[in-house]
Amino acid sequence: MSGQIGGLVVTRWRDTNVGKSTPGKRKKKIDQQLSAQNLRLGLVTKFLSPFKQHIKIGFDKKTNKNPGFQTAVEYNLKHAVTGEYPDFAIDYRKVVFSQGPLDMAWAAKIALTGDHEILVTWEVPETSKIKVTGNDVCHIMLYSNKGPRLVHLGKLYVTRGDLQFSSAFSMNYYGETLHAWIFFSSPDNKAVSNSRYIGAIEIPEKEQVQAGG
Repeated sequence: MSGQIGGLVVTRWRDTNVGKSTPGKRKKKIDQQLSAQNLRLGLVTKFLSPFKQHIKIGFDKKTNKNPGFQTAVEYNLKHAVTGEYPDFAIDYRKVVFSQGPLDMAWAAKIALTGDHEILVTWEVPETSKIKVTGNDVCHIMLYSNKGPRLVHLGKLYVTRGDLQFSSAFSMNYYGETLHAWIFFSSPDNKAVSNSRYIGAIEIPEKEQVQAGG
């Protein structure tokens, strides 16, 4: 006798009938959960990898035992992934690159001021001690999800007290959407603020820019 009877598979081995149970729904559910977890982990790790330089400043000062990048992966895996298996995506508004006690960027905005030039502005509340916080270093990250890739902003050294940052970037980003985040660190990078998502800008298509010119 051989074959399947309900959830039992019967086979012949050394003149003996051997019965094995077929994989049940529980195993399939566990396999799907593992696949979903691995897919989410891969998505977050791939997204954060280009930001390692910023994460090293933003998360490496933690008192826990995990390295900065691992801490960033764990946080964003829990808070910044949206969607259902297998269609997961990164929610850029919830991504965090730094966590710390310094004041966050207040009223931060980003705007396109030319065909390939950005302007990022922020404010310092009247209650803030500008003599103390004014020298905090500004970190700005600009990211295109077409590629995906970071947008190179050149040499960036701007302080909180400057209240703005402007930069031209490559014209290779025509037609793309660029997402931006900002955080501050003390001059010695020993203390940081929480990072903040400050919005996205749409870069016109090349044809539109040429027609406008």
